[in-house]
Amino acid sequence: MWGARTKIRKLDQSSVDPEVIIAAALRVLDLFELDRPVRLLGVRLGLAPPA
Repeated sequence: MWGARTKIRKLDQSSVDPEVIIAAALRVLDLFELDRPVRLLGVRLGLAPPA
């Protein structure tokens, strides 16, 4: 049986830099205790309104 676990974190400021986004995603992943194999992993982006 599988289950979903969710963690959400906001960036300190908006960014288009892939390195900033990747680093944030990895920090969120570190919040999980991986006691079972991961089957599905997703990253969702909330886009800032146009300037």
